Amino acid sequence: MRDGFESYRAELDGLRLTEESRERLADRLTGRRSLEADRRSHRPGGRLGRAAVIAAAACLLAAVGGAAVVSSVPTLRDRFFGGDSAGYRQSGGFVGRAVENNGWTLSITDCVGDDYYVYLGMELEAPEGTVLDAPDYRFARFSASFTDSSLYGTYDVMPLPDEDPTDNKLPLMWLLYSSQPGVNGSAVRLTVSDLGHRWDDGEAYQLDCGGTWDLGAVTVRYPDSILRLTPGTPVEVPLEGPGGVRTLDAQVSRVEISPLALNVWISGEDLVLHHGPDRLQPSETFYFCDSTQEVLAFDADGQPIEMRAGMEGMGGGGCSGYNESEGYIWLSCGFGGLMDVNRVAKIVVNGVEIPVRP
Repeated sequence: MRDGFESYRAELDGLRLTEESRERLADRLTGRRSLEADRRSHRPGGRLGRAAVIAAAACLLAAVGGAAVVSSVPTLRDRFFGGDSAGYRQSGGFVGRAVENNGWTLSITDCVGDDYYVYLGMELEAPEGTVLDAPDYRFARFSASFTDSSLYGTYDVMPLPDEDPTDNKLPLMWLLYSSQPGVNGSAVRLTVSDLGHRWDDGEAYQLDCGGTWDLGAVTVRYPDSILRLTPGTPVEVPLEGPGGVRTLDAQVSRVEISPLALNVWISGEDLVLHHGPDRLQPSETFYFCDSTQEVLAFDADGQPIEMRAGMEGMGGGGCSGYNESEGYIWLSCGFGGLMDVNRVAKIVVNGVEIPVRP
C-alpha cells in the first residue's frame, strides 16, 4: 500500500488540489482498491485490507496542501511496530501533516489506533549537515487537546530507536489516550516546542532547536477492525481487601478486540460500591479489584496470545469504585505488539471461556 501512495505523494507535495482534482484522485484510489479487492477476494482478512485502503485515501486527501514537505516513511510501521503486518493494515492510516520551524521540519507520517488509543508516528528532519546522535532527545513542552470536548485523557511524546544516528532525522512517537470512545475520525490540536537533549549524565540540558511547531488540528483516521461482543456471560469477581478475598457475582457485558488491545467490561449490581462503603477511611475497608482479575486470549489452536494483563496493560481501564448508582470493572489489556484480530478465537475471563467466533 505504501508504494502506491508514495507515487501520488511525489506529485502532490507542495501543491494545492482543486475540488475537481481531489475527485479524480479519489476515483483513482477507489479504482485501485477495486482491483486489489478482486485479487484478495479469496484471501482471509480481505475486507479489512480494503478498509485500510479507504482510510488511507481519506487521510491523504485531508493532508494535501501543507507547505512543508511530508516525510514518506511510515514511522510507526517501520520503526515501532516492526514493519507491515495484518495488525497494521487493520488499524493504520496515513496522516501526512508537516510544519517547519527554524529550518527543522516535523512530519506526522502515519497513525495507528482504536476507540481509545491513537499512536502518531513522527519524523523530525534537521537542516542538512546536522547530526542527531544524542540518545535522549525531548521536547521541553508539548500539548494535545481533542477538539471534541467529550474526549479527554493523557498523552506523551517519546523518541523511537534511531537506525542511523549519524543522519539529520529523528523518529518520534506521540501516544494519546482518551477515557471515552470516539478517537477514530476525531481532530486533535498538537503543538511541540524547544527540542533539546540531556548530557553530562543527565545533569545538563542542551537546546538543539528553539521555537514551536504548531501542527494545528490534525484529523486521525484509520480502519475500524474492532470486534465488538456483548456476551452477557456470568462470571465471579474476586476482590482482595482487609478481610481477605471476597467474591461477587457479575457478568461480562462487553468485549472489544482491536489490534492494539483487548477490552473487557464486567458489570452487575454487586459491583456497586465494590471498593468498600467508607471512602474517607479506605485503609480499613478498601477492596482491590484490578490485580485480582484474570483475562486471557487464545488462538484457534489453543495457543495463548501474549498480553499485558490487568488494568495496567496500556494505562487504560477503570472501575465504578465508590459510585452509588452503577457497578462495573473495565479491564484494558494491551497486546505485545499489533495483533491480527482474526487470530483471536476465544478469551477467558476469571476462568470462564467466551468464544469470539461461532
